[in-house]
Amino acid sequence: MYPIDTLIERSRERKLSVAVIGDAMLDVWNHGHVEQCQDGCPRFINHDTPLNLPGGAALAASQLDRWNVKVSLMAITGGISDLGRLGGGLDRKNSTRSGFVPIKERFVADGRIVMRHDREGTAYGLSDDKLNDCRRTVVSALEIDRFDAVLISDYDKGLLDGQTVRKIIDHCIEHDIPVVADGKKPPTSYLGAVLKVNSAYAAQHPEVSSHTPAAVVTYGAEDPVIVGESSDYIDQGSNTPVVCRNHVGAGDCFAAHLAFALGHGLPIEQAVSIAHAAGRVYVQSALPRAPWPHEVRRDLHPVRGKIIDPADLEAISRSAAGKLAFANGVFRVPHAGHAWLLDFAKGQYGRHGLVVAVDSDENVARTRPGQFALLLSERCAMLAALECVDWVVPFSGSVRDIVTLLRPSVVVKGSEYRSGGVAAIPGHDLAEVVFAPESPFPRHCTGLVEEVRDE
Repeated sequence: MYPIDTLIERSRERKLSVAVIGDAMLDVWNHGHVEQCQDGCPRFINHDTPLNLPGGAALAASQLDRWNVKVSLMAITGGISDLGRLGGGLDRKNSTRSGFVPIKERFVADGRIVMRHDREGTAYGLSDDKLNDCRRTVVSALEIDRFDAVLISDYDKGLLDGQTVRKIIDHCIEHDIPVVADGKKPPTSYLGAVLKVNSAYAAQHPEVSSHTPAAVVTYGAEDPVIVGESSDYIDQGSNTPVVCRNHVGAGDCFAAHLAFALGHGLPIEQAVSIAHAAGRVYVQSALPRAPWPHEVRRDLHPVRGKIIDPADLEAISRSAAGKLAFANGVFRVPHAGHAWLLDFAKGQYGRHGLVVAVDSDENVARTRPGQFALLLSERCAMLAALECVDWVVPFSGSVRDIVTLLRPSVVVKGSEYRSGGVAAIPGHDLAEVVFAPESPFPRHCTGLVEEVRDE
């Protein structure tokens, strides 16, 4: 079993409890265009209402929304009453709500950030006594609740001083809790935690190379490097370049998935590869968006990762907001006609994905007795290798069940089904039905199999 499959299986079987401790912020995104004023200075014109999203530790916590996990955000969230809601339903019973969180306001024009305006006070505007109360609340919460993993998201805004960080890490070591630190302080501040840093930090702090127990250095799109201990195996996954539409928060996504995977008992090498894949998925969205497990799996294994379980269909539908195309069939011997049909299907409102359902071997034996067919695993692998196909789902039940779970925008069928009418198509009442035109590859499986037998 591949590491990502192990993680997905363990996540389904057990709900993990993760604490994210650190500096919550508010990220404000403004989208518009820049034009010149009469006095020659640039002027930013908003196109839409500014979008408020969680930042810092709150963003890191929100990146686990798609997994079976309970996240407790321990942060100062006062001054912005809806930060917890923006974080995606975070458990805020351990949050400290006084003070005012830092605000990072970004201005985006033509798909790139043209300016950032930061608004923050010193130590959230709190007195030393109040700040110390917040720190004690964090340490007490760790001692009261049992967590499976802890992420320290330390942006050095004032909540986490050196003493508090030390107490958190010592508690985790004493209770054998995996702890990841994503911080700005020198490496010695995080001894005992797996330290996650970027290449700029590593260049500034060369001592990170001997960090105990280990440090993970990220290099953007390039593969991360583990230093401080030996690495036996890293499943590097796909090296296919991805289009980076937004890098802001990718480090938070990486750190959150690293802590989550370690919490489920995966070796650090495997946890790092999964975290890197999650980051690759994250940067492909224009705004911060938590990766789905099935997306991380596909990034690690671009072909095999497309083959999913029917249990994943609802998640795929939600991740694509229902904007999917659907096709199904036996595909006894995948051939050029099948490839042409599926490419046609992809063009029918399938910009967010084409899902192909494939009859199981049991279905084939029941509905087409005596007819030759490749094994289900072979048929799925060949279809998954097609660029136009985003997901392949083997099924033994009814097609309508699949359509009910998936809720696609359109169901695509070959031209030979046109004579039966729309009403004969399973799920016709749940999605638009589109019949393909005549195929330029008229030979079907039966004729191809007979030709091979006659050779």
